[in-house]
Amino acid sequence: SSTDRAVLDMCAAPGGKSLVLAHMLAERGAGAPQGEQYERVGGIEQQLLVCNDVSASRAARLRRVLLEHGPRADHGVDVDVRFARRDARRWRPSPEDFGFERAGAGFDAVLVDAPCSSEAHVVRQAGGAARVRRDQWSTSRARRNAETQLSMALAAFDALRPGGRMA
Repeated sequence: SSTDRAVLDMCAAPGGKSLVLAHMLAERGAGAPQGEQYERVGGIEQQLLVCNDVSASRAARLRRVLLEHGPRADHGVDVDVRFARRDARRWRPSPEDFGFERAGAGFDAVLVDAPCSSEAHVVRQAGGAARVRRDQWSTSRARRNAETQLSMALAAFDALRPGGRMA
């Protein structure tokens, strides 16, 4: 929404969603009435986007995408993009962990794109084969994926400020 200024993308790599979020934050900040919704430091509206991915290689790609294609500090808006490599199932971050001082704890919005466990996804991973091999799907694997998804969703919920939004 137009009042989001501290946003967390918990499963950010490879960076497409984070890139869109960064540009949306910059555009919204540029169009906001001065001093109405955003904290101003030295005349520049401050907003925070934290991009997280636990995988070192995926996090490196994420960083490259955001640094090469992310918004610049123009139009009086600074989107402070920070990077983290934490396990989204167990992490309970706050904006203050990243030097973003504000009234009220928690992120305004948290995006958690948890790993998919649908059968259609498994078939796609198998190359569209008519039969999925036993090593590609099992009830125990589906259960582990569901547990991972729930853990990530609960961690995302804990990272929100009261009244914040999770997607």
